[in-house]
Parts: sequence; structure tokens; C-alpha cells
Amino acid sequence: MAEFISQEVFASTTPRTLERTAFVESFDGQIRGSILAYFASDLRGTQVTLRVLDDLGESQVKALAEASVRTFGEAKQCIGLRVPILLVRMFGAGHVATYRDPVSKKASTRSCSANWPNLKWVSRYTPHQLSEAARGQVQTLLTSVDRV
Repeated sequence: MAEFISQEVFASTTPRTLERTAFVESFDGQIRGSILAYFASDLRGTQVTLRVLDDLGESQVKALAEASVRTFGEAKQCIGLRVPILLVRMFGAGHVATYRDPVSKKASTRSCSANWPNLKWVSRYTPHQLSEAARGQVQTLLTSVDRV
């Protein structure tokens, strides 16, 4: 049975994932904003990747795929991979956990929730959650973003 495993124990951020997702970097600011907005509304939530994809929207992800000469599926997957990378940069590896198989450490995906009716173009996502300490940082980060 899958469980939440700290990014400190098993990291999503590797040279390979950084290289693979480099074409998504231009969206990092928007993804960070979606992450903060998601956790501001649901501190204990695990569907942050769905919020990011919902905020970006199907047409923007298709445009990214076309501009980067990748398939739509690759673009969606790389945006999904970018989420834990940015979560770790924002909150630290010890404060981010990803739903994984405890033996293989492979990410354990879930079906897209009915709570996201605009995401009919997304079938699966990987859940991530924040530690209690990171949840306390969300409001501070929101305040600092508002000042910029």
C-alpha cells in the first residue's frame, strides 16, 4: 500500500528530472502561484498538481507542447514533475512528501478527482503534501508574494 514519503528520503529532484523539465521553467512563477493559492485554500490538501494543471489550462499546456516539440502527454507529465521540484525549493525537502510505493519508491498515482471538472484532459496525478511546519510557511510566502 502506498504512503507519503518525504522528499528528503526519496527525492523527485534529480539531474534527470531537472533536464527533462527544463522546458517548463518559464512557467515556474505561475506554478508557484498556483501552489501557494492551493495550500492557502487547503493546507492539508494533496491535489496540488491538479490545481496547477487547472490554473494553466488545457490550451496553455497544448501550446507549451507544440512550442517545445513534445507531445501533449509529455508536457502534462513534465508539469507534474515540476510540482515537487518547486515544492522542495519553496518549503525544503524535509517538509514535502510524495505518495509512493514504500518498497519500489515509485510515485503512486491517483485518478483525477471529480472535484476538478475542468480537468477531463487529465487522467492521473501524483499526490504531494506539506508538513505541519511548511503549512505554517504558506501564509508568510503569500504575504511576501503580495508585497512584490
